[in-house]
Amino acid sequence: MKKRISDIAPWQTAKTLALLYFALGLVLAIPLGLMASVVPIGCWVYNKAARITVGIEIAVESESAA
Repeated sequence: MKKRISDIAPWQTAKTLALLYFALGLVLAIPLGLMASVVPIGCWVYNKAARITVGIEIAVESESAA
């Protein structure tokens, strides 16, 4: 027997997701803030990882004047 959702209350869903995102934001904001306060150590970690993985490759194209 298949069941199908027939209706979702948008306002109740929005309130629930807003609370969920707020809680996740608080949980993630503290570690991210601490990481941002030690940026030079973060750069050191990136440089070590880039040396192992050869870093991030970016391709750039120039637009010609038409």
